Amino acid sequence: MSYQPVFALISILLLGISTLLHAEPILYIKQNFDDTTVFNPGLMQENLGAADQPPGAWKHQGHNAGLELVTSPVASTPHALKITRQETGGTNLTFFKATAIPSQHDFSIRFALYLPEKGSLAVWFTNDGSLPFGGFRFVADGELSGYVGTQKAFIWKPSRGITVPTKKFFTVSIQFNAGAKRYAATLLDESGEVLALSRKYPFLGDDQFKAIKFIDCMPAGTTAYVDDLEITWDSEVSKGRVLPRGPVSEVLSEPMPGLTVTRGSMRLGPIEERKQPRNDKLRYAVIMPFQVGPRTAGAFVNRAIYESYWNYDAEDGNDIFLFDDLNRISESKPFKLNRSGVQPDAKYNNTPRQFIRFPVNGGFVPYGALINGTPHPHAGTGYALGQVVTFPAGPNGTFSYETSPINGETDFFQLSYDGKELKVVSHQILDDLLPVPNSPWKIRNIGMTTAIPDGTDLLQPCQADSGSGASYRQASGVSRWSYSNGGWRPMDFTPIAISSEEEEHTFYEPSLVRDRSGRLIFATRDDGRQNKERPAWGNDIKQDINVWRSPDNGKTWEHIVYVEQLRTGPMALGRTADATLFVMGNPILEGKPGHLMRNVLYMWPINDMQNGLMKPLVVCDAVEQFGKGYNNSWNVDHPNGTVLRLADGKEHGVIAYRVRDPHFVSGFKRDDPRTIVSEPSPQAGAYIEEVSHPGTAVPIWEFKD
Repeated sequence: MSYQPVFALISILLLGISTLLHAEPILYIKQNFDDTTVFNPGLMQENLGAADQPPGAWKHQGHNAGLELVTSPVASTPHALKITRQETGGTNLTFFKATAIPSQHDFSIRFALYLPEKGSLAVWFTNDGSLPFGGFRFVADGELSGYVGTQKAFIWKPSRGITVPTKKFFTVSIQFNAGAKRYAATLLDESGEVLALSRKYPFLGDDQFKAIKFIDCMPAGTTAYVDDLEITWDSEVSKGRVLPRGPVSEVLSEPMPGLTVTRGSMRLGPIEERKQPRNDKLRYAVIMPFQVGPRTAGAFVNRAIYESYWNYDAEDGNDIFLFDDLNRISESKPFKLNRSGVQPDAKYNNTPRQFIRFPVNGGFVPYGALINGTPHPHAGTGYALGQVVTFPAGPNGTFSYETSPINGETDFFQLSYDGKELKVVSHQILDDLLPVPNSPWKIRNIGMTTAIPDGTDLLQPCQADSGSGASYRQASGVSRWSYSNGGWRPMDFTPIAISSEEEEHTFYEPSLVRDRSGRLIFATRDDGRQNKERPAWGNDIKQDINVWRSPDNGKTWEHIVYVEQLRTGPMALGRTADATLFVMGNPILEGKPGHLMRNVLYMWPINDMQNGLMKPLVVCDAVEQFGKGYNNSWNVDHPNGTVLRLADGKEHGVIAYRVRDPHFVSGFKRDDPRTIVSEPSPQAGAYIEEVSHPGTAVPIWEFKD
């Protein structure tokens, strides 16, 4: 007998609704594959015979091609189920039941798995037996991958660093958070020790799971052994996404009286030189201004590569510009800080690798700064920190995010300015992140705003990591930096917003300002919400706005503003010269073309009560100001703000951001030579707008004149 070359599989269909609640996790399905009175697998044990459960026997139907009861290897005697890929046939063995796991309750699946050499197995979770809402693929001595495709396409994403065991039984425990719409796998050895934890993957549908399938994998003859299947569900309703806040804040329709902002002020654009060896065009992009002298400002500005083939986040390092007039920044000579390129990598026996240097940011005590009328002891000094990602060097200077190994390093600069000349005092390339002394935390990235003063120290918003494996944490917070032994160093780190995939929070790119009374105000980008429209990315494009405040200079923090799904893309805090506070970001404009893109940049004023937002002002509407552009989209993003004292001796509130077009017209995927790449748009560059509000200036720094 011949069969269609489809999967050899075992599926369990869970039908109906159950509303029963128990104090402990409820055993829902238990299958040891040990009952030989019927065709394998054996009869199901329903809830261990619990009297308070609905009655109803399990039934099965299907064909036995590719399924076999075996006595070796087994996780528990006497039998296990062997699943073999057939050359011309398959199987579809289905179990029906009258009840199902409630859709709003967490549940878990455990089973023992044995993969011989070159063995593999896929596990699917579906509602109708077709394409999955999720799943895992196990390849002997290969990577564990989770399903991140769609209902129309197969896409598997690896949990990097996890190697699937071979030639021995191990336990797979898959945990489902029904409220957060995420699931993850834990691999355990025969003694119960944790071997690995997968990343968390999103559910790809709203319907209740109705089928769980163990699926063979090609080629023909590939085998896997499954034993001791068990499914339990939690009696408590899933908590889902835990929000670290109080009530949802309002967005008022009233504007902030007197608040104004300029529009369309590109300060830096094309770069004359080309990036070799491919002769790529360069434009200035992300810009982060800071004060360097009594009437002189500086700006860290990254150099974006517009490549001859498309790749996202292709950066060419950073320059620093000094200026005393916003309209004359382009007349300044750029100070070279760092560059991307191919160089020997000591981590890989000095093999040439591609070093991509991302935007830097940091802190600076301006030359001539005072504290209560006396000279600041560290005036004219500062620091900068930036991520470096290294790749195997491709042909002709290319690189790819699909290659391996990819490694992270850190550029760490000490800077000085004597009123005339800017210098790099020292430059370290750290093999890892920047460690915080006497702390488990390591600084991964400086935030979106430069450090602000606190006595002789600087307070720096930043992102930090701690621990590894199951104890790994990532957070946005504030780090205190002090000057000693000729340079600036972090002294501590206070986590304010801790990321949690299970609770759908991914915090990074923080910002920090002071209000009129001197209280610290903190915000951070949170891209953790799940996205059903773009599941392969893992992040939703409809994200929240969160703001915290500290009444005691950073000892404690209170969550003061929380608005759900108002923005997409990067966000940051800003302030005017008189310390009127606002949040900057890309709004969600329902019903408008490109409503989930970064075509528009808003600033939402924070109300006087500091518990909500007011009617926003448009900082930039790229389609309105520049036209549709390539691919009908723009990246008007990475906003940040500060207050600068310029040549007129006055304080100027500024908003800085980049405008970058996607710079490809059509194509297939990154690194594909068939992709058609556009010329950089004339409007692509680094922008600084001036934001004003009538009121008495509240300077960040103190100067004599």
